[in-house]
Amino acid sequence: MHQAAASPAPTSRDCCAHWGIEVRESDYGRGVFASQDLAAGQLLARCPAIIIPRDDMHSATLGSYVFLWPDEAGAFYAILGGVGSFFNHHADANAIFHPDIEQGLMEFHSCRAIAKGEELRINYDYDAEYAHNNPHLAWYRQA
Repeated sequence: MHQAAASPAPTSRDCCAHWGIEVRESDYGRGVFASQDLAAGQLLARCPAIIIPRDDMHSATLGSYVFLWPDEAGAFYAILGGVGSFFNHHADANAIFHPDIEQGLMEFHSCRAIAKGEELRINYDYDAEYAHNNPHLAWYRQA
């Protein structure tokens, strides 16, 4: 019986090449970077979400990786698969995120043109005033 040669394990760069992004080391640990020039409004990633009820959020470590998730059933947090947990923070973010509640996904989009090699960052610090002043956060205001 002929045995096929083993394929090399995919790297974190391979898992998101079709989106034009890659995960690699940044000044803040690992981060998401543009592997090609990206247009404003371009879809960067769709990440599956594991929904966590508010009462189950006990771990400070886990709390560093959760996203707010508005849900009528009372589940208000999500941990993301894929590259979702590798987007670092910046107050002047170049990417935004919003949940697709029906599909159980978090979508990330560029909010301006992004050059190849630039780190993609989102704003973690949503509060009522920030959400009110940013129309793409209408879902947050409803949570």
